[in-house]
Amino acid sequence: MSNPFWLSLLFSALLSGLLVVTAIAIPLRRLRQSSSPWAELFSSLALPLSMLLWSGLCLGLLLAFPAAFGMWQPQAHYRDVWLLFWALLLLFNLSEGIGRLYTSQLRQELPAGRSLLWLSGRMLIVAASLLLVLQFAMDLNAAQLLTSTALLATLVGIALRDVLGNFFAGISINVTGTAQPAQWIAVGDKEGEIIQRNWRETRIRSTGGHIYIIPNSMIAHNLINNMSWHSPLRRHQLDFPLDYALSPAMVLAALREAAHSVAEVDCSYKQPDAMVASCREQCIYYRLRFWSRTFHDRSRIEGLVQERVWYALQRQGLYMGSVLTVQGADVASLSSWQSVRRAPAVDLYQLLQESGFVTRYLCAEQGQLLLTEEMVRQFAGLLRYRLFGPGEELLRLGEQSRSGYIHLRGELLGRTELAEMQAGAGEFRVASGDWVGEITLFSGLPRTATVRAGAGDVELLEVSPAAFAFLLSCHSEVARLFQQRLAERSALLLTELATVEMPLATAVEQQRV
Repeated sequence: MSNPFWLSLLFSALLSGLLVVTAIAIPLRRLRQSSSPWAELFSSLALPLSMLLWSGLCLGLLLAFPAAFGMWQPQAHYRDVWLLFWALLLLFNLSEGIGRLYTSQLRQELPAGRSLLWLSGRMLIVAASLLLVLQFAMDLNAAQLLTSTALLATLVGIALRDVLGNFFAGISINVTGTAQPAQWIAVGDKEGEIIQRNWRETRIRSTGGHIYIIPNSMIAHNLINNMSWHSPLRRHQLDFPLDYALSPAMVLAALREAAHSVAEVDCSYKQPDAMVASCREQCIYYRLRFWSRTFHDRSRIEGLVQERVWYALQRQGLYMGSVLTVQGADVASLSSWQSVRRAPAVDLYQLLQESGFVTRYLCAEQGQLLLTEEMVRQFAGLLRYRLFGPGEELLRLGEQSRSGYIHLRGELLGRTELAEMQAGAGEFRVASGDWVGEITLFSGLPRTATVRAGAGDVELLEVSPAAFAFLLSCHSEVARLFQQRLAERSALLLTELATVEMPLATAVEQQRV
């Protein structure tokens, strides 16, 4: 037989083997698009299996006809190296695929940054496999190669010491999950949200919008305050130095009331608590502790709580002096400080007259005053002056309370349950001299609306049940006027509810049909 014939036979056999291998490899590769847990395992075996099958066909053909393909016969060590390499790669892919299959069956997702470790592990295993092949298949001294490689790695490590330090610190941070994107952290005096992270640096954005680029080695070697992991709940603590003359029970109640009135304070986990922190020579330190889910915004939240503390103490008839230091005040500087003083006397009768309440509710239709001036003054003496800050709630829907208010000054906004059911309804504004919460004084039922202060301070006069009973006992016409007022308000509430219930009933009926 001539050499061209054998060459044609060889190429035909190689082409046939390649077609067979392709027919096996392509379906295995397409398994990656499948959702089956076994798909990734078999798809990773496609390349080494294909190469081993194709190499086996080629070597089998060459060895079957040694006389015809003598010049094409591969040397033994090259053949062993080739087959050993693909066999090791097959075993590696098989073991990795089994590990991934085990992980997916247990539904355990790998943490962020673990992909680099997988890549590093692959590179180490492949490098070790090559060294074994060179050592045992090609009779090369791998120790000399390792020695020269170690010397080169040492020189590169010294030259790139800082870069490699940041690189390995980034690996450690990613593996342990110390700092992840969208988390709020504080490193030293820098604090912000992680917006980007790579293997060299971490970029955070502060509340002021400043971008800080922090090397990973600094994060790995410093104390980190992670404000988001694994729960956003964090505790705040404020200390208030106040005078010994105050009743601790009154101050603690005012502190708790102030914390409750701030919407950002989370009361679902733990209620705000207050205590006496320490007794110093010139003052008592009171400590207020509360929780929030936005600890990174603590400056605004703590400032709002301190503002509400001032209003809460003021409503107790007390207000703070010219200096108030929180979070570790210097006691030496308090020697000439009058921490809390009694509120100045307020002419409640004058405020009642100026508000328009007397002319609106205590006068007959002809404008004649139903009560004597002495009775009005006596009624005013039973009232209590109250001051609420911006956004504070004085009435809450469904709350049980037996007191009402007379609006004096400021913006006062109300919202009934109707506002939750229909947009643009159930919201009202309380005019100066008008009643707030008077229905509860009559019926004793829970509040039917939520009323809060607007953008500024709101001044009110609190009407206790005793004061209200005294007012009704002064004149029968006054009681009739208030009963009429109650009937009008009740009718208005029923009308509002009817306007909502009719569309709701129609919608329910349409759904049934």
